[in-house]
Amino acid sequence: MKELKQIELKDIDILSYLSPEEENFVIVSGDNKHHNAMVTNQISFGRMRDKDIATIYLGKDFYTRGYIEKKGRFSINLLPKNDNSKAILEKLAHLSGKDSDKFQETGLTLIPDKTPKIEEAEYVLTCRVIYRSHLEKDSFFKKYKKYAKEEYENGFDYAYVAEIKKVYKVIDAESSKAE
Repeated sequence: MKELKQIELKDIDILSYLSPEEENFVIVSGDNKHHNAMVTNQISFGRMRDKDIATIYLGKDFYTRGYIEKKGRFSINLLPKNDNSKAILEKLAHLSGKDSDKFQETGLTLIPDKTPKIEEAEYVLTCRVIYRSHLEKDSFFKKYKKYAKEEYENGFDYAYVAEIKKVYKVIDAESSKAE
């Protein structure tokens, strides 16, 4: 059994998870009965005023986006860096939440909560959306118009700026009792 130990964002080497080639972040949104998970590398971290924030970029047709719109919450789950996690991330990237239960298909375990999480994660960040924006083609600087056309020809992405409410390290319940 796993347990969530609250930590600070600075305790995670978040940059080690960022990769232009690999989607290492698992976004989960919904509720205990209806939820979805997706992988992404379209994410940024920073500060807004006095809050730690995460910004995720989602396509207009992403199934998880519907849950974020309804709930206004999501979790960012960082799986351990190992071959098993790579296989799970790869499988998640190719499954549709509309057509299958991604948790059942990948063997992941949902931690039911107001903001659902993944038990197999190493770290979990719970987030509350504070701002949403629709990325418009005409708002790209002239230098990047070609990028906008190539990347968004099937519809424009949405940016969700969210306050990072809590950060957890997922630990074995048995090892935390030994401490």
